[in-house]
Amino acid sequence: MTKRRSSLLFAVALIAALMAIVAPPAQEAQAEDEGKNIPPTMLILDASGSMKTPDADGQTRLAAAKDAAQMFSVAVPSDAELGFMVYGTEVGNSPEEREAGCKDVKTLLPVEKGNVTKIPAEVGKVEASGHTPMGPALRQAAKELPEDGERSIVLVSDGEDTCAPPPVCEVAKDLKKEGIDLTINTVGFLVDSKARKELECIAEAGGGEYMDAKDTVSLADSMKRLTTRTAQTTETEAEEISGGDDYSSAAKVPADVETFSTKLREKSDGDRADEDGAEYFSTPIAEGERLALSVATMPPPSQGDGLGKSNFALKLDAEDLDCYLDNSGDTGIIDSNGPYFASYTTKRAGEDCPAGDFKFKVVRKSGPYEGQEIPAEVTIKRFANEDLNGVPEPFEEESYSREDAPQAAEDVETVKPGAWFHDATELKADGKSTVKADIVPGETHVYKIKAEYGQKLRGGMKLVAAPDKELARISQLQVRTLNSVRQAASLQESQSVNPHTEGQSVAFGHAARLNYRNMVGDGEEQPSDVAARKSWLDGDQYIVVFFNNSWGGGEHRDVSEVKNEAATYELTTELTGEKIPGPTFSEASHPQDEDSEDNSKQADESEEKDSEESDSSSNLIWYSLVVGMLIALGGGGVALAYSRKR
Repeated sequence: MTKRRSSLLFAVALIAALMAIVAPPAQEAQAEDEGKNIPPTMLILDASGSMKTPDADGQTRLAAAKDAAQMFSVAVPSDAELGFMVYGTEVGNSPEEREAGCKDVKTLLPVEKGNVTKIPAEVGKVEASGHTPMGPALRQAAKELPEDGERSIVLVSDGEDTCAPPPVCEVAKDLKKEGIDLTINTVGFLVDSKARKELECIAEAGGGEYMDAKDTVSLADSMKRLTTRTAQTTETEAEEISGGDDYSSAAKVPADVETFSTKLREKSDGDRADEDGAEYFSTPIAEGERLALSVATMPPPSQGDGLGKSNFALKLDAEDLDCYLDNSGDTGIIDSNGPYFASYTTKRAGEDCPAGDFKFKVVRKSGPYEGQEIPAEVTIKRFANEDLNGVPEPFEEESYSREDAPQAAEDVETVKPGAWFHDATELKADGKSTVKADIVPGETHVYKIKAEYGQKLRGGMKLVAAPDKELARISQLQVRTLNSVRQAASLQESQSVNPHTEGQSVAFGHAARLNYRNMVGDGEEQPSDVAARKSWLDGDQYIVVFFNNSWGGGEHRDVSEVKNEAATYELTTELTGEKIPGPTFSEASHPQDEDSEDNSKQADESEEKDSEESDSSSNLIWYSLVVGMLIALGGGGVALAYSRKR
């Protein structure tokens, strides 16, 4: 094992231990705000003289801790409430300095939000030198945590307390009695049996856990054991529209709605014999307008035989076949259940495809969740009165093989990817970039990169590390590219996940340079070849990575509640090709827009009339008041004037 790999394993194991300790129960980890699931936590790092000791590979324990701190900064939600303390940094560790050394406890960061990214810099400044005042450090940490609610201390040390009495285990017991909701956890760095016993005692007394890291080999094993976590989940942010049972009862989707959510029923009253369920919708299409539609399922991440007994299929169909230009469906094994995508693109409304109500259906066939609904999002994008002047001829397919994956960029950034399109992680569009992430079975990661017409996305996904257990018959990372409407922009690619395939890469990306005419041809509905036509829209190109771990006849699991070992991958992307002009469009007028304008005009006229009537009524009221006041104040004068006139 190389020095670099050994150091990395050491660092990752430390961070894995920290993450395992501060991680909340699985069912709590799915809350909307992840940061709130980690209780306020104070990290205490041992910086005593023994931390300068090199391990078998020559790296000091403190250096490994510094590497781990960097990983910690990307492994914890940014809004987690964290603090950071050290001991043993200000005084030496000689017997003469013991009294001062046992007070050598320093808070570098108080417990508050926003400290996650600050911790690596603070650790980088630490120099090991002094004694090991564990007891005083625990007491100070407890004082700096909130008085009420759950709170936690994580103590990382490589040896025994050198400042007893009182014994540090007794200190932990006292603190636990004072704060019922306080948990004290410990991590041992290459500790001997005596130090381990003391750290275990602290953790037990504090109601927490002890994590052991004793050598590089066991560190690698503990890394895989301790980095288990549940799969991240997501929920739609789009308004919900329930589908109809057939075309006659199709649900109305207004022209100004671009994305909406719906539930795909297992059975619907209007479905055909070869369909398990279908949701029917209607949306306006104007003369000269083209629609691009997509549907994406977003079920909870699950795996196992209990989900379904056959393959799953998803598709989009339209009532009027004359409107068809292109479509794509999705099918696959559904024991490990991830997102599925289907699309439909229409001709321009006019001679063949009639303007008016465009009726379509989302079809779910077989697959998972017997007796349950599957949540999905539908996206509709409108292209009205397209002008192809200046747009070059369609591009031909540029085939690639898995060996064409680009090499990683010089700098690799560790990220926590988004779980869906609304929180997709944005990738650099200027030049090559590489990101690295951990992913567990059943989890979905979504990235986006903004591309212009004439450009082509070239990407590669490399398996860096694989779990060494719980792998299934089908265990693979799946990657696909979608366009700005979430339509498939390329074929799905996959990389097998097992220890023997670590280091292997697979290429992915567009089959051709982006060109609107790849889909529409010369405007007379003559699209280019099947592969190239998928590369037809500019804007955000989405990259979706899914860890499929299908069990065949295995046990059903909801992996949002069960911890699994993570795989690590690198994603490299770059945009190639010279930019070209794209089409121009003009607004379309839909019947409902005209109705809205008429209604608005009528409302304005009504409001104006009401205003005039209100003004008239107001004037009459004021006139009456004035006359009344005159009568009340000068009634005699008024009567006299009248009498004289007569």
